[in-house]
Amino acid sequence: MDPPRRPATLAEVAELAGVSVTVASRVINNAPYVSRVKRETVEAAIRQLRYVPNRTARALATQQTGAVLLAIAGDDPALFADPYFAQVLVGVSDALEETSLHVMLSLASSGRGQARFKNLLATRGVDGIMLMALRGDDPLIGLVEQAGIPTVYGGRPLTGDPRWFVDVDNRGGARSATEHLIGLGRTRIAIIAGPPDTDVGATRERGFRDALLTSGLAPLGVEVGDFTESSGAAAMDRLLASDPEVALALFIR
Repeated sequence: MDPPRRPATLAEVAELAGVSVTVASRVINNAPYVSRVKRETVEAAIRQLRYVPNRTARALATQQTGAVLLAIAGDDPALFADPYFAQVLVGVSDALEETSLHVMLSLASSGRGQARFKNLLATRGVDGIMLMALRGDDPLIGLVEQAGIPTVYGGRPLTGDPRWFVDVDNRGGARSATEHLIGLGRTRIAIIAGPPDTDVGATRERGFRDALLTSGLAPLGVEVGDFTESSGAAAMDRLLASDPEVALALFIR
Protein backbone atom coordinates (compact mmCIF):
# COMPACT_ATOMS: atom_id res chain seq x y z
CA MET A 1 0.00 0.00 0.00
CA ASP A 2 1.32 3.42 -0.94
CA PRO A 3 1.93 5.80 1.97
CA PRO A 4 -0.55 8.68 2.38
CA ARG A 5 0.18 11.58 0.09
CA ARG A 6 1.59 14.63 1.88
CA PRO A 7 -0.55 17.74 1.35
CA ALA A 8 0.99 20.28 -1.00
CA THR A 9 2.29 23.50 0.51
CA LEU A 10 1.84 27.10 -0.56
CA ALA A 11 5.55 27.28 -1.40
CA GLU A 12 5.18 24.33 -3.79
CA VAL A 13 2.23 26.01 -5.49
CA ALA A 14 4.27 29.20 -5.92
CA GLU A 15 7.29 27.27 -7.25
CA LEU A 16 5.22 25.34 -9.81
CA ALA A 17 3.50 28.54 -10.94
CA GLY A 18 6.77 30.44 -11.14
CA VAL A 19 5.60 33.23 -8.83
CA SER A 20 6.44 34.41 -5.34
CA VAL A 21 4.72 32.97 -2.29
CA THR A 22 3.12 36.40 -1.76
CA VAL A 23 1.52 36.35 -5.21
CA ALA A 24 0.30 32.77 -4.73
CA SER A 25 -1.19 33.75 -1.38
CA ARG A 26 -2.97 36.73 -2.92
CA VAL A 27 -4.54 34.49 -5.55
CA ILE A 28 -5.68 31.95 -2.96
CA ASN A 29 -7.22 34.69 -0.82
CA ASN A 30 -8.82 36.32 -3.88
CA ALA A 31 -6.94 39.55 -3.25
CA PRO A 32 -6.70 42.29 -5.91
CA TYR A 33 -3.68 43.52 -7.85
CA VAL A 34 -2.69 40.19 -9.41
CA SER A 35 -2.49 39.99 -13.19
CA ARG A 36 -4.88 37.67 -15.00
CA VAL A 37 -2.00 35.58 -16.37
CA LYS A 38 -0.42 35.03 -12.94
CA ARG A 39 -3.81 34.29 -11.39
CA GLU A 40 -4.57 31.64 -14.00
CA THR A 41 -1.09 30.12 -13.61
CA VAL A 42 -1.47 29.86 -9.83
CA GLU A 43 -4.97 28.39 -10.16
CA ALA A 44 -3.62 25.76 -12.56
CA ALA A 45 -0.86 24.87 -10.07
CA ILE A 46 -3.45 24.56 -7.30
CA ARG A 47 -5.45 22.10 -9.38
CA GLN A 48 -2.40 20.11 -10.40
CA LEU A 49 -1.08 19.80 -6.84
CA ARG A 50 -4.57 19.46 -5.33
CA TYR A 51 -3.61 22.15 -2.90
CA VAL A 52 -6.00 22.82 0.02
CA PRO A 53 -5.36 26.05 1.98
CA ASN A 54 -4.49 25.66 5.64
CA ARG A 55 -7.47 27.21 7.43
CA THR A 56 -5.45 28.31 10.45
CA ALA A 57 -2.76 29.98 8.39
CA ARG A 58 -5.36 31.61 6.19
CA ALA A 59 -7.16 33.00 9.23
CA LEU A 60 -3.92 34.53 10.49
CA ALA A 61 -3.24 36.13 7.12
CA THR A 62 -6.72 37.49 6.48
CA GLN A 63 -7.93 38.03 10.06
CA GLN A 64 -10.99 36.00 9.11
CA THR A 65 -12.01 32.54 10.26
CA GLY A 66 -14.24 31.58 7.33
CA ALA A 67 -17.02 30.60 9.76
CA VAL A 68 -20.37 32.01 10.84
CA LEU A 69 -22.18 30.99 14.02
CA LEU A 70 -25.85 30.05 14.30
CA ALA A 71 -26.62 30.53 18.00
CA ILE A 72 -29.66 29.70 20.10
CA ALA A 73 -30.12 30.15 23.85
CA GLY A 74 -31.76 26.75 24.26
CA ASP A 75 -31.03 23.04 24.18
CA ASP A 76 -34.45 21.40 23.90
CA PRO A 77 -34.11 18.28 21.67
CA ALA A 78 -37.55 19.10 20.26
CA LEU A 79 -35.89 22.04 18.51
CA PHE A 80 -34.52 19.72 15.84
CA ALA A 81 -37.99 18.33 15.15
CA ASP A 82 -39.39 21.82 14.59
CA PRO A 83 -40.04 22.23 10.83
CA TYR A 84 -39.36 25.98 11.07
CA PHE A 85 -35.90 25.52 12.58
CA ALA A 86 -35.11 22.74 10.12
CA GLN A 87 -35.98 25.06 7.23
CA VAL A 88 -33.73 27.76 8.69
CA LEU A 89 -30.82 25.33 8.86
CA VAL A 90 -31.38 24.22 5.27
CA GLY A 91 -31.64 27.83 4.14
CA VAL A 92 -28.41 28.80 5.89
CA SER A 93 -26.64 25.82 4.37
CA ASP A 94 -27.95 26.62 0.88
CA ALA A 95 -26.83 30.25 1.13
CA LEU A 96 -23.35 29.31 2.35
CA GLU A 97 -22.86 26.93 -0.57
CA GLU A 98 -22.41 30.05 -2.66
CA THR A 99 -19.46 31.11 -0.49
CA SER A 100 -16.34 29.69 1.16
CA LEU A 101 -17.92 30.06 4.60
CA HIS A 102 -19.04 27.21 6.83
CA VAL A 103 -21.57 27.29 9.67
CA MET A 104 -21.10 26.44 13.33
CA LEU A 105 -24.01 25.70 15.69
CA SER A 106 -24.12 26.82 19.33
CA LEU A 107 -26.88 25.81 21.76
CA ALA A 108 -25.80 28.17 24.53
CA SER A 109 -28.40 27.54 27.21
CA SER A 110 -26.36 26.47 30.24
CA GLY A 111 -23.78 28.55 32.09
CA ARG A 112 -20.99 26.47 30.55
CA GLY A 113 -22.46 26.83 27.06
CA GLN A 114 -22.73 30.59 27.45
CA ALA A 115 -19.15 30.75 28.71
CA ARG A 116 -17.96 28.92 25.58
CA PHE A 117 -20.06 31.26 23.46
CA LYS A 118 -18.56 34.31 25.20
CA ASN A 119 -15.03 32.95 24.72
CA LEU A 120 -15.71 32.34 21.02
CA LEU A 121 -16.72 35.98 20.65
CA ALA A 122 -13.77 37.27 22.68
CA THR A 123 -11.28 35.36 20.53
CA ARG A 124 -13.04 36.42 17.31
CA GLY A 125 -13.55 32.75 16.50
CA VAL A 126 -16.23 33.54 13.90
CA ASP A 127 -16.76 36.24 11.28
CA GLY A 128 -20.48 36.67 11.83
CA ILE A 129 -23.38 35.52 14.00
CA MET A 130 -27.04 34.59 13.50
CA LEU A 131 -29.17 34.68 16.66
CA MET A 132 -32.40 32.64 16.70
CA ALA A 133 -35.36 32.03 19.03
CA LEU A 134 -35.03 35.37 20.79
CA ARG A 135 -36.78 36.03 24.09
CA GLY A 136 -36.87 39.23 26.06
CA ASP A 137 -34.32 37.95 28.58
CA ASP A 138 -32.07 36.22 26.01
CA PRO A 139 -28.56 36.45 27.51
CA LEU A 140 -26.87 36.11 24.12
CA ILE A 141 -28.14 39.47 22.88
CA GLY A 142 -26.03 41.47 25.31
CA LEU A 143 -22.97 39.33 24.61
CA VAL A 144 -23.02 39.88 20.84
CA GLU A 145 -23.72 43.58 21.24
CA GLN A 146 -20.58 43.91 23.37
CA ALA A 147 -18.48 41.81 20.98
CA GLY A 148 -19.05 44.04 17.97
CA ILE A 149 -19.16 41.10 15.54
CA PRO A 150 -21.61 41.50 12.60
CA THR A 151 -24.87 39.92 13.75
CA VAL A 152 -28.17 39.11 12.03
CA TYR A 153 -31.21 38.36 14.16
CA GLY A 154 -33.55 35.62 12.99
CA GLY A 155 -36.74 37.32 14.13
CA ARG A 156 -36.80 40.77 15.69
CA PRO A 157 -35.80 40.94 19.38
CA LEU A 158 -38.51 42.04 21.79
CA THR A 159 -36.45 45.06 22.82
CA GLY A 160 -33.82 47.17 21.11
CA ASP A 161 -33.38 48.16 17.48
CA PRO A 162 -30.96 45.77 15.74
CA ARG A 163 -29.17 46.90 12.63
CA TRP A 164 -29.89 43.65 10.75
CA PHE A 165 -32.79 41.27 11.30
CA VAL A 166 -34.96 38.97 9.17
CA ASP A 167 -38.63 38.74 10.04
CA VAL A 168 -42.16 38.84 8.66
CA ASP A 169 -45.05 41.19 9.39
CA ASN A 170 -46.41 39.22 12.34
CA ARG A 171 -48.77 41.98 13.46
CA GLY A 172 -50.17 42.47 9.97
CA GLY A 173 -50.53 38.74 9.41
CA ALA A 174 -52.48 38.21 12.63
CA ARG A 175 -54.67 41.21 11.84
CA SER A 176 -55.44 39.85 8.35
CA ALA A 177 -56.28 36.40 9.73
CA THR A 178 -58.64 37.89 12.30
CA GLU A 179 -60.26 40.18 9.72
CA HIS A 180 -60.87 37.10 7.56
CA LEU A 181 -62.84 35.45 10.38
CA ILE A 182 -64.75 38.68 11.00
CA GLY A 183 -65.55 38.83 7.29
CA LEU A 184 -67.08 35.36 7.56
CA GLY A 185 -69.44 36.69 10.21
CA ARG A 186 -67.60 35.38 13.24
CA THR A 187 -67.94 37.49 16.37
CA ARG A 188 -66.68 35.07 19.04
CA ILE A 189 -62.98 34.83 18.20
CA ALA A 190 -60.14 33.57 20.35
CA ILE A 191 -56.40 33.35 19.78
CA ILE A 192 -53.64 30.94 20.74
CA ALA A 193 -50.71 33.34 20.94
CA GLY A 194 -47.00 32.72 21.20
CA PRO A 195 -44.90 33.43 24.30
CA PRO A 196 -45.41 37.06 25.38
CA ASP A 197 -41.67 37.47 25.98
CA THR A 198 -40.99 37.09 22.24
CA ASP A 199 -41.62 39.73 19.60
CA VAL A 200 -43.51 37.27 17.41
CA GLY A 201 -45.85 36.31 20.26
CA ALA A 202 -46.48 39.88 21.39
CA THR A 203 -46.98 41.39 17.91
CA ARG A 204 -49.32 38.66 16.71
CA GLU A 205 -51.56 39.23 19.71
CA ARG A 206 -51.50 42.98 19.01
CA GLY A 207 -52.56 42.35 15.42
CA PHE A 208 -55.42 40.16 16.65
CA ARG A 209 -56.58 42.88 19.03
CA ASP A 210 -56.20 45.57 16.34
CA ALA A 211 -58.71 43.79 14.10
CA LEU A 212 -61.20 43.21 16.92
CA LEU A 213 -60.97 46.81 18.11
CA THR A 214 -61.64 48.15 14.62
CA SER A 215 -64.74 45.94 14.38
CA GLY A 216 -65.97 46.79 17.87
CA LEU A 217 -65.47 43.24 19.14
CA ALA A 218 -63.83 41.86 22.28
CA PRO A 219 -61.59 38.78 22.41
CA LEU A 220 -63.42 35.62 23.38
CA GLY A 221 -60.21 34.29 24.89
CA VAL A 222 -56.42 34.49 24.75
CA GLU A 223 -54.30 31.43 25.47
CA VAL A 224 -50.53 31.10 25.16
CA GLY A 225 -48.49 28.33 23.54
CA ASP A 226 -44.81 27.94 22.69
CA PHE A 227 -45.15 27.13 18.97
CA THR A 228 -45.19 23.36 19.58
CA GLU A 229 -48.06 21.09 18.59
CA SER A 230 -48.54 19.88 22.16
CA SER A 231 -48.76 23.39 23.60
CA GLY A 232 -51.27 24.35 20.91
CA ALA A 233 -53.45 21.34 21.74
CA ALA A 234 -53.31 22.15 25.45
CA ALA A 235 -54.26 25.77 24.78
CA MET A 236 -57.18 24.64 22.62
CA ASP A 237 -58.37 22.37 25.42
CA ARG A 238 -58.36 25.35 27.79
CA LEU A 239 -60.34 27.46 25.35
CA LEU A 240 -62.94 24.72 24.86
CA ALA A 241 -63.21 24.22 28.61
CA SER A 242 -63.91 27.92 29.11
CA ASP A 243 -66.43 28.15 26.27
CA PRO A 244 -67.30 25.12 24.08
CA GLU A 245 -68.75 27.39 21.39
CA VAL A 246 -65.31 28.72 20.61
CA ALA A 247 -65.00 25.76 18.23
CA LEU A 248 -67.69 27.33 16.05
CA ALA A 249 -65.75 30.55 15.80
CA LEU A 250 -62.58 28.77 14.79
CA PHE A 251 -63.61 25.86 12.62
CA ILE A 252 -67.22 26.12 11.35
CA ARG A 253 -68.11 28.28 8.32
